[in-house]
Amino acid sequence: MYAFSRRCQPDTDLAIGWISTTDMFLLLWMLTAGVVWYVWHQADQQRLAFHQAQANWQNETAGLQEQLQRVQTQQQQILQENQHLTEKAKKLAELATMYQKTSAHWAQQAHTLTEQLQKLKEELATKATSQAALKKQLEQANDFARKAQHHSQKLEEENRFLRQQLATAQQAAEEGKIQLATAIQKYHASQQRLKDYEAKKEAEPGLHKALVGLKGNLGRVAFVVDTSGSMGFSGRWQQAQEVVATWLEHLAIRECVLILFSDGVQIFPQDGTFLPVHGPDGRANRQRLLEQIRTTQPEGRTNTLLALQTAYRYPGLDTIILFTDGEPNRPTNTTPSGFDPEVAEEIYQLVQKHRHIPINAVGLGDYFKPELSGFLLKLAQQTNGCFLGR
Repeated sequence: MYAFSRRCQPDTDLAIGWISTTDMFLLLWMLTAGVVWYVWHQADQQRLAFHQAQANWQNETAGLQEQLQRVQTQQQQILQENQHLTEKAKKLAELATMYQKTSAHWAQQAHTLTEQLQKLKEELATKATSQAALKKQLEQANDFARKAQHHSQKLEEENRFLRQQLATAQQAAEEGKIQLATAIQKYHASQQRLKDYEAKKEAEPGLHKALVGLKGNLGRVAFVVDTSGSMGFSGRWQQAQEVVATWLEHLAIRECVLILFSDGVQIFPQDGTFLPVHGPDGRANRQRLLEQIRTTQPEGRTNTLLALQTAYRYPGLDTIILFTDGEPNRPTNTTPSGFDPEVAEEIYQLVQKHRHIPINAVGLGDYFKPELSGFLLKLAQQTNGCFLGR
């Protein structure tokens, strides 16, 4: 049996490696998808911002050109008005010179014309100020146009950079696809090796079960172990631990539950579920189950009825393996501690209701006593199980 365990160990490690490869495949896929999405999203946002800025710049440029045309038109009008006013002022000056030699009436007229000329000069100065303001606005518009052009060039450079990044990301995605295909091939290869191992393993459990003489399907097993005070005599408790450990290691038991009983019962796992004892966590779970047995001290009476009632509560139970050295009795000090026929009869009736679940009864210590051996043998016969002496 030890050689068999050594042969099977590498394949068990292989199953563990398969799970790590799958995790690595999922992580690689998620990272690749995240990078491609992030780069594509950033490039798309920059492209939209660039087109929006370009459209705004074109609209602002068109508006500035239109405003510039209006300014130039107004400038031409001001120049024409300036020329007209200059000519008018010249004529008025000539008239004033002519009329100065005449009467006071003409002098008054000249004074009036002079005042009008002054007003015209003020208007001309105002127009000149407006022209200077318009010129300044034109310079500002040209400066803004230059800045907008510079910003447009910068956006174009950023767009080219993002396109390069996108190309790099697409290349990385292609490489990721190649790595993914390689990982898938490795996964299929490991799956095939795992199937080959399972096929090989399935051919041997029946032989091991036949060697120890057990009956029934070993998919879901209840280990029902007697922890009464008599189990502490003659090495019985140590022997029970060794047999449970050996059978857990070498039999094809998929899941199991441990039920320790004396006056009452203790179950493991405590949540009332079956514990996987093969597969990735099988070795650790077997050690946890055996630790529960090692930390228990035999004491009390033999409440076999309560132990079997507890086992039958587990749905999907396939087989019961019962370890005991004593006759069934009640957990009270007012009744005899030996074989209790009333309790035995209740157990027979309970087992009859669940006769489709084989009971493999393992007698420890003085199992040749007629009452004990007869009790265990009848449990085995009722359920098409077996009776083994240790």
